[in-house]
Amino acid sequence: MKVTLVELNQIGRKHERLKRAATAGETLPVRTSGRRRTASSGRTPLRVCQEKQEMLMQTCREFVPVFEKSFDFPHLVVLANADGEILQRWGDGDSILKAARDGLQPGERYNLANRGVNAFSAAMELSRPVFLERNEHRVHALANWNAFVFPIHGPGKKADGFVGFLFSDMPHAPGVGPFLHAIAMKMEREYETRCKSVRGTGQPTLEERLSRFGLTARECQVASYWVLDYDYKQISKAIGISENTVRVIVGRINGKLKVNSKASMILRLFDAI
Repeated sequence: MKVTLVELNQIGRKHERLKRAATAGETLPVRTSGRRRTASSGRTPLRVCQEKQEMLMQTCREFVPVFEKSFDFPHLVVLANADGEILQRWGDGDSILKAARDGLQPGERYNLANRGVNAFSAAMELSRPVFLERNEHRVHALANWNAFVFPIHGPGKKADGFVGFLFSDMPHAPGVGPFLHAIAMKMEREYETRCKSVRGTGQPTLEERLSRFGLTARECQVASYWVLDYDYKQISKAIGISENTVRVIVGRINGKLKVNSKASMILRLFDAI
């Protein structure tokens, strides 16, 4: 799991080649978890990333209670898509605030072309779980974080995303790496099962169901948490807006769906009323 100095230097040299190519207007292939893109490719809008990775996000949300129960110390859990773009973060309040100050925000991309050598780009380049200490990152945003990053593979055996466990101070408990690896593997199994189940039924995804009601991107984001039984405070913490703003958005969603409760919203979305 530990990245060797030789591997770090190899990844660093590749990053330098990418920078020179970008300056010269050339294109070089960049690894994105088994897929290939070029260094000059544009960003994928955050909403598109969230739609593509909806099942992965839902799987990770279901593990939030596991994170909260397992980590009684400052921690940050970061979910990124196959291109290294952050989809969501979870953690204690102080770590969420610290991440916001450091630029670890949804929509930011941490692949090699965009952010150089870091735990996420190393996991993408090496196609395996990695651990980097804070002083091994060559990007300011992660300079204060010790990071374990694990690929999450889908049924096609390619990494559909990456989950990172970040700590400002390393936990003193022994066996932290294997424990986190076990959590990531369980997440991966749950994700694969969810993918196979949805493909087998041919049912529309939650995002597709929400899109029928003319919801904005933010309303879809809030609604996706709301139907998973998150309360106002949990949604506020998950996406970084105030509880009052969440209440206002939920009210707008109820108005568009013509419902007045969480239960009736779920029934409306799944065509039960």
